[in-house]
Amino acid sequence: MLDGWIIKILLEDTGKEDESAIVTPLYSQKVAIIRISPITKEQIEEAKFTTKYCVELLVVHELLHLIIDVGVDISMKPSASIEDIEFDCIQHQKVEQLAKSLIMAKYGLDFSWFKNF
Repeated sequence: MLDGWIIKILLEDTGKEDESAIVTPLYSQKVAIIRISPITKEQIEEAKFTTKYCVELLVVHELLHLIIDVGVDISMKPSASIEDIEFDCIQHQKVEQLAKSLIMAKYGLDFSWFKNF
């Protein structure tokens, strides 16, 4: 589904405090840049994440955004309604579950692998 796409992955600040990865696509030219904010081991321990920090999962999640329309981009809509925010959240949960499922299938893992406790 991503045949013909040119995708570049950069380790740099996403510019958004609440996002560790973000994709910027240009659908008409089938090009995209995925930015992943590098996080140190100390930052991970300090944040006490409930899920493991997995760069491969971040990449897969962002790649899925290129083929799955999640609907309204609430970051571009400052006056987003509660309904838009809820829809965005549900769509992102689906994308995240698909990304985790692909990682689990590739490595023969079960869901508990993602727990960080």
